[in-house]
Amino acid sequence: MRARPSLDTRIMVAFRQACAEDRLDVADHLLPALELLDDQPEPGSPVGEAYSRIVQVSKDRRRLKQST
Repeated sequence: MRARPSLDTRIMVAFRQACAEDRLDVADHLLPALELLDDQPEPGSPVGEAYSRIVQVSKDRRRLKQST
């Protein structure tokens, strides 16, 4: 029997998809759920990755705006 993914893993998958589809409004709702599951985020943790991804998406958006 295969182990089921943890809740934070499932939320992180949804968060990544929201970012990939440029749905930061949805990602903004998923981030607090990740924060509740990991109250001491570290680099490499789901919350740490989420923070990094938001920063990267923001930089990408700015770069795209500047090139248009």
